[in-house]
Amino acid sequence: IIPILDDGLVAGNCSMVFEGESGDLVLYVSPSGKPKGCLLRPDDFVRVSSFNREDWSVSFSSRSEGEKPTSDTPLHYSALIDWDKHGFKDRPCVAIHAHALATGYGLEAAKHAGIPISDKETLFSTREDLDALEKLFREHPSASCYIRKGHGFILLAKDIRHATHYFNTVLEPLIVASRNVCPRAR
Repeated sequence: IIPILDDGLVAGNCSMVFEGESGDLVLYVSPSGKPKGCLLRPDDFVRVSSFNREDWSVSFSSRSEGEKPTSDTPLHYSALIDWDKHGFKDRPCVAIHAHALATGYGLEAAKHAGIPISDKETLFSTREDLDALEKLFREHPSASCYIRKGHGFILLAKDIRHATHYFNTVLEPLIVASRNVCPRAR
């Protein structure tokens, strides 16, 4: 149900955070670009050790040579590692991001469903994009899902089961409905 881009890759990504042996949080992010129909395997995930806002860089390691984290890593890092800076009551451990419900009928449907939406569009995976998302976090700390206008949704959950349930019951119907309303190319 996650959209497919013109290059045939899935238009979305996900991340999970775990507590390490020393009590620190360890972030795993899906790789940049995944072909349609290919399931993510544990070896596909990239371990992110840090994100530097000043020089907009990510330190990471991966098991597969050449595998790098999604360009949306700053969004995932902020949501799952810097979660306590946003006023969240509980720490989310899973984040799912997809380039859906960002425009048109999908955006309107999400608005009617009560999902917080940013005021303006920005370029993807930029400082402005992250700032707009973090503003949503601070303004709606108890929400489960947020939409970056023009970019897509980011769903936060305490575990995979809760993320799947929210996606299946709230987001998937909105995505399907928006596809049924949009005019098809002929």
